[in-house]
Amino acid sequence: MNDAGYRRIIEALDEGRRALARARLTAGLLRFVGILLATAAGLVLWAVLQRALRFYSVPVAAAASAIGAGLAVFALVRWLVIPMVRLPNRDDFVAMVERRFPEQKNLIVNAYQLGAGRPQGQAARSGDLVGALVERASARIEDLDLRRWRDPAPDRPFLWAGGAALVVMGLLALASPSLLATALGQILRPSLAQAPPITLSVTPGDGEIDRGGEVEVLAELGGG
Repeated sequence: MNDAGYRRIIEALDEGRRALARARLTAGLLRFVGILLATAAGLVLWAVLQRALRFYSVPVAAAASAIGAGLAVFALVRWLVIPMVRLPNRDDFVAMVERRFPEQKNLIVNAYQLGAGRPQGQAARSGDLVGALVERASARIEDLDLRRWRDPAPDRPFLWAGGAALVVMGLLALASPSLLATALGQILRPSLAQAPPITLSVTPGDGEIDRGGEVEVLAELGGG
C-alpha cells in the first residue's frame, strides 16, 4: 500500500477538520455577539421606557435582566458549545466530504477505509489495487477545497441585529450619556429600578424670625 499517499489523505482530512472547527467557531462567535448586543439594546430600551413612564419596579427589572441572561446563556450553548462538542471525528468527516463532493463517488471513503486496514470485499486483498486506489485518492483530495466550510449568509441576520443594537445604543449615548449609563446599571443591578426618593428643599434654611416679621419661604419638591 502507498503509505505516503495515505498519510497525505489523513493530513488533508485533519486539516479539513481544523478548518471546519474554525468555521463553526467564527460563525458561533458572530451569532453569539449579535444576540448579546441585541439583547442588551432591548434591555436598555426597556429600562429607558420604565423611567420615561415612571414605572419603577425592581421585580420587573430583575425579571428583564434574568430573561436577558437566559438568552445570553442559550446563545452561548446553542451557537458555541454544542457545535464545538459535536465536531465530527475523522470517520464522520470523511462522510461529510463525500456528501459535499458527490462527484468523487466514494473514492475518498474507500481509500481511507482500505488504507486504515478495514478491508471491504475481494478488492481489499489485492495490495496493488489498494495502493493504486490510495494513490489516486491522495492526488484527488489535494484538489478538493476542504478549508472553506463557512457560509456567511446564515450569519447576516445576526450581524444586522448586532449592528442595529450598536446604532441604537450609540444614538442614546449621544443624546443622553447619563441615561444610557443608568439603564446599563439597571441591567446589572435591578435594584436601581426603584423609585428615587422624594426630597423637599426649603429656602431659606434654619434661621430666627422676629415676632411679627415677614420672610419669604420657597419649598421645592424633587424626586419621585
